[in-house]
Amino acid sequence: METISILGSIFTDFLALYGLLAIFVLMLLKELSVIITVPSD
Repeated sequence: METISILGSIFTDFLALYGLLAIFVLMLLKELSVIITVPSD
């Protein structure tokens, strides 16, 4: 579970720095069928 929290931290930092670009990159990766787990609240 440590890996998931590290990935979440990286995702949060990336989103804070790049904003809209980060969302675009995530959506592009999802469209390319790359498995991305997005934690829910």
